[in-house]
This record gives sequence, structure tokens and C-alpha cells, in this order.
Amino acid sequence: KWDGFIPVPPNLVIEIVSAKRGLKGDLNKMETIWMKNGADVGLVICPFSETIYIFEKGNSGYTTQSIHQDFSHPFLTGYSDNFGKYLEEA
Repeated sequence: KWDGFIPVPPNLVIEIVSAKRGLKGDLNKMETIWMKNGADVGLVICPFSETIYIFEKGNSGYTTQSIHQDFSHPFLTGYSDNFGKYLEEA
């Protein structure tokens, strides 16, 4: 049940932009809901611009990288993925 409170925040949250005009809303949701409630790393993946927007606990705003570059993060020990391969499959 979603009531606006996340009892145990996840280490990684991924939002995938599903509409060309949805990026702004997904970026806002990541910043104001997921990161504000304690997630370690948040990714907004935009297949339209082929960009990953990376949010990090303790930092404001986000950084970006190409969807085709391998992604890993110090907060996610042992995790690595390349989201571009999923775009190619679709």
C-alpha cells in the first residue's frame, strides 16, 4: 500500500521514462519521493534521449551518462549493467 511513507528505503530505484514528455515528472518523483525518503542510488533511464540520470544519496541534483555505457556505483558493490542492451532488445 502506498501512503507516502517508505518504511525501508531501497538501495537502488530505477524509473524508466515511458513517454517523451515524461522525463520532468520522473526526475521530480526520483528527487522528491525516492531520494528524499532515503534511497541510496536513483536512476531515471530515458530511452528517448538514451541518457541515464543518476541521483546519489547525500548529493543534490543528478549527473548523467549515456545509456550505452556500463553503469556501476560505489554504493552498489558488485552491481554493473549496461542499459543500452535492453533498448536494443526492444
